[in-house]
Amino acid sequence: MLEEQQGNDMLGLLEDRIEQSINLIHRLRQDKSALEEEVNRLQDEIRQRDLKVQEIEAQNDSLKDTEAELYQLKVKQTETQEETEREKKELRSRLEGIMELLDGVNSEDTLEDTLEDA
Repeated sequence: MLEEQQGNDMLGLLEDRIEQSINLIHRLRQDKSALEEEVNRLQDEIRQRDLKVQEIEAQNDSLKDTEAELYQLKVKQTETQEETEREKKELRSRLEGIMELLDGVNSEDTLEDTLEDA
């Protein structure tokens, strides 16, 4: 009877262990499933962020191109302004020369008129 009691106790312990193992396996499978879902969610998030990064990089490249174009336009504008200033100086110099000639002609006419009146 003692052996039978010990056998029943051991059988009960074995059944408890088996039940605990089954519960552990079930819980581990649930955890695995939850982790797989989390991995999928994180991979989707990574893909979305990668797309956003690519979009931002494309915008950045576009901005760099625009910046380079703007710089070229500023250089061209500066060159044009410098050319315009040179042309203004040249015209001013020519006009001053013409005005000096006219002043000289007017002075000669005034001198001749004065001499004729005398």
